[in-house]
Amino acid sequence: MNTPKHFISSDWGTSNFRLRVVVTNTLEIVAEHTSGLGIRELNERFEQSGEGNRLAFYSAYLQTQLAELRSLSVVPDTPARTTCSAPPTAGGTGANTTRETTPPGRSTGGAEKELNAQLPVVISGMASANIGMYELPYATLPITATARNFVTKGLTLHPCQHLRLISGVQSENGMMRGEETQALGLLPLMAGEGDGTLLLPGTHSKHLSFVGDAFTGFASYMTGELFEIISRRSILANSVASGAWNERTGACFRQAVLTGCKDGFSSHLFAVRAGHVLRETDPTDNFYRLSGLLIGDELSHLPNNTKGKIYLAGSGPLLRLYRYALEILGFGERLTVYADEALEAALLAGQREILLRKQ
Repeated sequence: MNTPKHFISSDWGTSNFRLRVVVTNTLEIVAEHTSGLGIRELNERFEQSGEGNRLAFYSAYLQTQLAELRSLSVVPDTPARTTCSAPPTAGGTGANTTRETTPPGRSTGGAEKELNAQLPVVISGMASANIGMYELPYATLPITATARNFVTKGLTLHPCQHLRLISGVQSENGMMRGEETQALGLLPLMAGEGDGTLLLPGTHSKHLSFVGDAFTGFASYMTGELFEIISRRSILANSVASGAWNERTGACFRQAVLTGCKDGFSSHLFAVRAGHVLRETDPTDNFYRLSGLLIGDELSHLPNNTKGKIYLAGSGPLLRLYRYALEILGFGERLTVYADEALEAALLAGQREILLRKQ
């Protein structure tokens, strides 16, 4: 099979869904479509539907979203003459957003849209979980540049469109789906930079051990999920409110990071509510105080040595909080940051690597 000029990247998470048409050589994003219907909600709909075929149910949803993507212009990989036809467009499900990034002047002819239905689709994330479209076993460590250990599955949406499903990776006491593809894409950037630990902040943050230009182990921390539960569903909910970062909230965060790293967070949680009730501390201060406690506790598990490097990859406010926390704890001189576009490109690079190696 020849290398396609374009492929469709799918990042299918627990609560979100994203499709992007990507130029294979450059990783330029030509078009993008997103939906708020992730694996968790789609699984609930499947269970309520009474359908017996999970793969068919998920594939039908995927086809509706690909139809949305086909409404945008895409340069075809093959001549206009083809015996393949795109499946009929069906109504989408969930909150959809479609964005065209195609340069002006590119044709939007029907043949191109039809040929878009032939681009290979690469899916990472939760689609290979037991609540996803097709369950795959976890791959084992290490994660190397060859992607040799990765477990994938080729599936056919219709006669002219094929997809490659990427499974997650397991360790002795952990598992991840999605982050392994980001890690694979980051390997070329980290190669030769020195052994250390890669941090991927998120709902379930990952710390990956990087040794000899390979990821040899990892640990998971439920920092993001704990923050969500405590700040919205616990007795602290009325004492915590999101707000702007400023000098005062920054000082609250700093002190909480130091406290969380030294003592953990459990014994300090109720003090957040007590401060609000007894001293009327600002809920916004408490937002950053709670965040600092949890992040500080997570970062207390980093190897405390003088040689290992710290690699941080993320985006948005969460990346900034982790970066500041690492600097507070004295890791600044050993820190390398891959921000925003670098992490996005890493996911696409990892998917491309799988696509080209598993054809």
